[in-house]
Amino acid sequence: MPAGGLVTSGVASAASGLISGITGFFQKKKANKLLANLHRPEYSIPNEVMQNQKQAELNARQGLPSEQYQQGQQNLARQQNTALQRANDRRGGLLAVSGTQQMGNDAMLNLDVANANARMKNQNTLYGINSQVAGYKDKAFDINKMQPYQQQYNYAQGLLGAGNQNFTAGLDKLASGGLMGMGGNGGRAASQWTGY
Repeated sequence: MPAGGLVTSGVASAASGLISGITGFFQKKKANKLLANLHRPEYSIPNEVMQNQKQAELNARQGLPSEQYQQGQQNLARQQNTALQRANDRRGGLLAVSGTQQMGNDAMLNLDVANANARMKNQNTLYGINSQVAGYKDKAFDINKMQPYQQQYNYAQGLLGAGNQNFTAGLDKLASGGLMGMGGNGGRAASQWTGY
């Protein structure tokens, strides 16, 4: 290749390298600016879930609703009174009293068992809702903290990698272009010094 062609190739390579280097520089600058201005919306646990948790906490402290429990007690007392009045009308006397008392005790025990079962059911509901809330909190952490961090990190690494690659390729092309340019004139200058 004639010396002029080497110089032209060297200049073209150097220009291409300069363009790649500038492109890499601006890619890095853009990456840093985008990362600085990147804002991600915050995920919030739905308000209805939190309301459910509060209601479940209240329910877990009680069994049957107080009105229902009181109504059950009143119904038992009425049944006992009715049974005692009938026994008195039939002249059943003391035998009817003990039977009526036993029926009342059994019915009260059943009411207390129903109350305890209702409380256990309410507590189990609370455990389930607390598990849901914990799941939402994990989801909020993942969306609000972990994913943005990973996305920013990966994006920044990719953009910096591309910028470094372009910048290095630019330097390589500049150096190659300089050597090509020196190859045309530099080779002749070197031969003049050595006398060959």
